[in-house]
Amino acid sequence: MTETGYMVVFELDSRSTSPRFIGRWDQNEELLDVDILGVDKKAVSDFRAGKNGYYGHHPLRISESPRLFQIEINIPERKY
Repeated sequence: MTETGYMVVFELDSRSTSPRFIGRWDQNEELLDVDILGVDKKAVSDFRAGKNGYYGHHPLRISESPRLFQIEINIPERKY
């Protein structure tokens, strides 16, 4: 875990060159965040905000103990 409280939990890499996704635990917020990588700043912003066909930055927590999350990632014209 980094000094800022982040720990990479998983990586999702498509067969194409982009995008890639990482799931990271945010200890300070006690949340799982999914980040999109290998795309332009607009796509990163849209993914974080859940706009323009992008979503999945904050997965749905479905259980506290054990901590379980339902992860659904969507980018325009592709769904993971």
